[in-house]
Amino acid sequence: MLTANTTLSSSKDSVEKCVACKRDKVVPIIFIPGIMGTNLMNLKTKKRVWVAPNMDGVFPVVKTLGLLFGSWFKSSKQRQAELDSTPGAVGVYEGGELDDAGSGLSKDDMRMRKWGAIMRSAYHPIMGEMQRQMNDIMRNNDLQGEWKARAEQMPSDWGDWENNPSLAAMGDASGLKIAADTQYEVWAAGYNWLQSNRDSAKDIINYINNTVLPHYNGKAEKVIIVTHSMGGLVARAIVACHGFSKIYGVIHGAMPATGAPASYKRVRAGFEALAEKKILGRDAADGVAVMAFANGPLELLPSHDYNDGEPWLFAKDKSSLERVLRLPEQCPYEEIYKSEKWWGLVPEQNNKLFDPAGVVSAREPKPTKLKKAESTPPSLRQAFCDVIDEVKVFHASIEKKYHTNTFVHYAAESKSSKLYTWGTIEWAANSLQGLDIKTANLSSDNLDAEITLNGLYTLSIGPGYYPGDGTVPAFSSIAPRGKPGVQGAFAHGQNGGLINRYCKEGAFNNTAGYGHQDAYTDKAGRTQFATLYSLVRISKSI
Repeated sequence: MLTANTTLSSSKDSVEKCVACKRDKVVPIIFIPGIMGTNLMNLKTKKRVWVAPNMDGVFPVVKTLGLLFGSWFKSSKQRQAELDSTPGAVGVYEGGELDDAGSGLSKDDMRMRKWGAIMRSAYHPIMGEMQRQMNDIMRNNDLQGEWKARAEQMPSDWGDWENNPSLAAMGDASGLKIAADTQYEVWAAGYNWLQSNRDSAKDIINYINNTVLPHYNGKAEKVIIVTHSMGGLVARAIVACHGFSKIYGVIHGAMPATGAPASYKRVRAGFEALAEKKILGRDAADGVAVMAFANGPLELLPSHDYNDGEPWLFAKDKSSLERVLRLPEQCPYEEIYKSEKWWGLVPEQNNKLFDPAGVVSAREPKPTKLKKAESTPPSLRQAFCDVIDEVKVFHASIEKKYHTNTFVHYAAESKSSKLYTWGTIEWAANSLQGLDIKTANLSSDNLDAEITLNGLYTLSIGPGYYPGDGTVPAFSSIAPRGKPGVQGAFAHGQNGGLINRYCKEGAFNNTAGYGHQDAYTDKAGRTQFATLYSLVRISKSI
């Protein structure tokens, strides 16, 4: 049944009227946030254990300062107890803050579509923009508002490397008319980011099949997925691990396609900025407590194909500038993540940091995805290695795999050092002469990026200096380019000299990139263009 809204005219006005109607077709747009972008609660007590901090106004900042103050005094034990990775311990909290962001949606509509489950300040603006813009493309075959200019603009001027044509140049092949004749409804898909992205993918498939599509009583057959950060790994798992086919296309924003060395640094030494440290993790004690047995965060570690398998973990002698250790040689899972050596993700001397709340030790022995249940619980070290084995399998399951109708956008800033990140990790010392680096003993670890080997050699992790968005390095964000199914790749930011030329500079892409969490609130409008352009292109397949 076709429906339309109109204003009644006077009964004296007998002129025949024409009301433009869209076809009876709905396409839900499912937004999947990044790690820590979903609010979580304890499923038994219903107490909120994680609420994504909003920083876009006076009152949100005051709330975040309160969160900062509260987190300041939380021990590693408390952090693990709250962010318990045990299956069934935590789930999605849907009662978070709301912002219609110009979409015109009521609070009831936003609650129904689960907007309250995800971070308001980072995600609601683009969700509102998609809801508004995608439902006002044409009237009587005339492009409306910003679409008049947007249709004429070349994607390459906005950072696209794939030489895609403008929507106007493609004519009917662009998908504009189909999109204009379709009703789009934006939903949020929060998930438990402590569990494996494979499991989160299954949860979101159930959400689409049992909540989203049935809501439209047959008017909606498939969805379009838009992701941020780790949400991209979830979406890829939806396709690659579960073979879910009710998807027209996928748009990835700021995706760590092959992982990020920052994840290694955060387990070994906590987060970077003061606020991040106090809220997310101060040092290795916090990092290991929360992340060592949580598949989701560990799946952000560099995968086997990170930078085409090149080494990314080094020990460096500053006096000679020689890198005396270069890993991985073949397998990061065995050589780095499971290693008990000083460079391992959790060295043997840091075993004491495992499971401060005792939640892993309290679990009943049970089979994992890779092995049968044992009669007695495994040691904490073995339990950790079992999780790393699962991470390896997950990485392999999505390696180089993308939906057949995929678009990506990301920042690969090379000029502004504020957005540099770790493309590699270097443990550096003034001198390493006389040290056998592979047999060295870890004498001390301040848990904040400084260690001593053999009681004599002090090494530390320096700041990141590689192009990116402050979290994801260009090595990882550009990885989808050229892969089967990837139709467009928008690389935002400025190039730095003749070497680091990861960005596609153009008329509208000539300023610094954006931070990782700000990927969908880019003040230059680049991610907004990339997202809306990609939505129209995907709409061709509706």
